[in-house]
Amino acid sequence: HSSEDNFQAFFQYGNHKSANHDPKKTMDTLVKDCKRGFCLVMDKRLLPFILHGHPTALGMVHLNHRYKKARPVFDGSNRPKPWAFAINDWTNKRNEPPITFPNAFPDYLVWLYNLRLTYPTEEILLGDDDITGAHRQPKYHPDLVSMHLYSQGGYTCAATGGTFGCTAS
Repeated sequence: HSSEDNFQAFFQYGNHKSANHDPKKTMDTLVKDCKRGFCLVMDKRLLPFILHGHPTALGMVHLNHRYKKARPVFDGSNRPKPWAFAINDWTNKRNEPPITFPNAFPDYLVWLYNLRLTYPTEEILLGDDDITGAHRQPKYHPDLVSMHLYSQGGYTCAATGGTFGCTAS
């Protein structure tokens, strides 16, 4: 539950200044996120009518970097007022499931070794992919999507998957 005062504090704060430095690059990141299915985009006038909506400040990094692409950062720890509750205040790492990805590569190597033992003469074809949006692949429960709202390019966006900057991601 988020109070109306909390909603208004975040709504009036808006985004961090970095999100407005280069509107074209900011809009390009929104288009890319939409194409990849990482967010839902709607008219900004709908925001006050979204049940349990929580607008969160968005920042941009690498806007003017020579070699890196601009990236949006969902600031789940931002508090526009000292009394306001940010998304990261509602989650606690003590009751979250343990993180298991540090063992993923050694586990993969063991699996691959066992696969070779099981099929010693077969050709093993492995697929690979880049890690673009890897932290955004796990999707939020539909009840939680309204807590992960942000404004970008004059639109209200709802993050459907993990957000960079949120403790639950």
